[in-house]
Amino acid sequence: MADRPDALPPFPEPFAGAEAFVEALVASGGGLLSYVDAHERVMFSTRALAAWFGMTPESIRGRTLREL
Repeated sequence: MADRPDALPPFPEPFAGAEAFVEALVASGGGLLSYVDAHERVMFSTRALAAWFGMTPESIRGRTLREL
């Protein structure tokens, strides 16, 4: 995502572990989960959801729902 001009910064330090925690929690259930902000940008997605779109969680982050 570094090649995108509207690339988002990394998660702030207090939230750095939260993404891994949610991923582990959802991975145990195999669910498709994402967090989409008010501008319809994907801020978080599980590996299962990213795979659904044929992408990685890193490449899906920051994209709008329309882009998917």
